[in-house]
Amino acid sequence: MLVVGVPSNPDGGEHKLAETCRRFARRLEGRFELPVALVDEQFTSASASSALRDAGVTGRKQKVVLDQVAAQEILEAYFSENASRYKND
Repeated sequence: MLVVGVPSNPDGGEHKLAETCRRFARRLEGRFELPVALVDEQFTSASASSALRDAGVTGRKQKVVLDQVAAQEILEAYFSENASRYKND
């Protein structure tokens, strides 16, 4: 399975890049023949920046890893939203 973040506006409305992300997700699904889950990525970059700042990573040093940390947060959001699917009975 692949997970793709889809941005939304702070008011919850659709971000101008949302359709581009959904189209990307459909292309991934077709190319790799894997299911693709879409996750709202609102505020993940801000949250990732805050987490990095708390860890002592500031300024230009953040730029190198910001997208990686934001992607981690998107995956964590997916697993959190779907926790019941992954519990062992």
